[in-house]
Amino acid sequence: MPLLASFFAVFLATTLPTAGFPQQLDSWQSDLSPIPSANWNYDTAAHLLERAGFGGTPAQIQTLAEMGAAQAVAYLVRFDASTNSHLSAFDHSGIHDPGLEPFPPSRPATTNLARETGEALGIKVKPTGNRRLQPVVNKFFYWLRASRLETERVAYWWANRMVSSETPLQEKMALFWHGHYAVNEGKVRDYRKLLNELELFHAMGTGSFRDLML
Repeated sequence: MPLLASFFAVFLATTLPTAGFPQQLDSWQSDLSPIPSANWNYDTAAHLLERAGFGGTPAQIQTLAEMGAAQAVAYLVRFDASTNSHLSAFDHSGIHDPGLEPFPPSRPATTNLARETGEALGIKVKPTGNRRLQPVVNKFFYWLRASRLETERVAYWWANRMVSSETPLQEKMALFWHGHYAVNEGKVRDYRKLLNELELFHAMGTGSFRDLML
């Protein structure tokens, strides 16, 4: 089992009772022994799903409660991503234009490129007349807005995935790493890069931290 997954198995199994039995907290400090089967019930199963995911339906909670603590933790930690075959991949709207590549870091950089080469973002500078660079500037701000709108679609898609996934810990950790590295569309200006990040976190978010970084 990957190192992080092993950590989660121990962490979740040894912190489950804190919600249902607060009077015993002192005696459980630094205790990594498995929780007694008598302490495992519907409430602690619900607590587990809240810690390892985003909660669950009554039926999902009952299923975990019937498994027993060790099996429930193993079920959540040693997941098989193939069980998510019912989830749809993100449906790109086609709003991205290949002519935008490579996208300049700023509006001034875009207009400077257009002045120097006569073209930027796949748009040629007007040969004559006023505001010769305006079509290029329009394309620059078009993509800023378009990427932002597509990022909102990504957010709705991911939120639906979180609540529909059969592997909630995978989603919880993807959300954790996404927040840890504080990446947002305003920094990268390309919703596709955010999707690539999510793909990385889904694939490696519960594995080796070293592998994730490299």
